[in-house]
Amino acid sequence: VHKDYPNILASNKSGYLSGYIVESKTDSATTVEEFAEFEEENFFKSVFNDLVRKCTGYGKKAIRLYLEGGISQVAELEPWNYAPFYSKTGELVGVMQWEQITDKVNNTSSQHKYRVSYTTTTEDLYFIADNKDGIVYFDSNNYPATVVDNLNLPDGVRPHGYSGVPVIEFKNNTDELGDVEKTLDSQDARDELLSKSSTTWGAFADVLFRDKTL
Repeated sequence: VHKDYPNILASNKSGYLSGYIVESKTDSATTVEEFAEFEEENFFKSVFNDLVRKCTGYGKKAIRLYLEGGISQVAELEPWNYAPFYSKTGELVGVMQWEQITDKVNNTSSQHKYRVSYTTTTEDLYFIADNKDGIVYFDSNNYPATVVDNLNLPDGVRPHGYSGVPVIEFKNNTDELGDVEKTLDSQDARDELLSKSSTTWGAFADVLFRDKTL
């Protein structure tokens, strides 16, 4: 008798917090308008709702800013495919992301290739990782060497256009624990009680039914 606790907790929390509108305050009316436009273009209400759900379940989630035609856009980073790196002072200095792009099985051995990127304060570094040979190399196919604004860019290197790491990480708490994880013991105990109760009453009802038929 197991209830979908993760979904229940995440739905309740996101439903409650999503009722609060994210507001910004500044003396510049132009900045307020630009931020409101940014929120609308990036469907920020939906982003915020999923942000709360993932933080509830996994303890953290992040969003990434990137430039497209000189305009900032938002990409969501799921908790299971990125790793942040902080300095001793707590400053975010880099973020690694990965994505499996092939899954080939030959006899008893498997070969996986991953697209890996590392974002620094000034640029994005793109790699291809092959777990079969243990090789990591710059992604020269998708990001070949080129010249941008009179700068020679080698394979797999692209400036992201921001001053600092364009990733914002949201943590559910200082321990980066989801609300679901904190209730696992209580969930198991409740499920056990409900299961035993259901089984006991079912057996009792069967006994009464048999007695009456006799």
